[in-house]
Amino acid sequence: MDEPTSNLDPESSLRVLNLIRKLNKDHGKTIIIAEHKIDEVAHFVDHVVVMSEGRIELDDTPDVVFSNVDRLHELGLVAPVATEIAHRLRADGYEIDRLPLTVKEGMSIFNKLLRSV
Repeated sequence: MDEPTSNLDPESSLRVLNLIRKLNKDHGKTIIIAEHKIDEVAHFVDHVVVMSEGRIELDDTPDVVFSNVDRLHELGLVAPVATEIAHRLRADGYEIDRLPLTVKEGMSIFNKLLRSV
């Protein structure tokens, strides 16, 4: 599917992604999605392939692919917002074991950091 959530509001995007997930789970079929709304799809997928100029650059689970923030930047891409923020905090010396994919995961990590300061 080529950008199935393009031009949709956040609520409609979520409904479409939930439907895609249901189709995948109920029928056991692989569904390939090309999408730019990384924050919306990162936690919906089992596998991520990043391509550039016809070559596969990254190919792994969302956690592994999106934790390669510097490589994504080299390719002109960004990770999910929570991942980007945690990556910057880690670079500034904050102890963050695992980079979050979702805002919810990020808030948990960021709240923990705030409590430790």
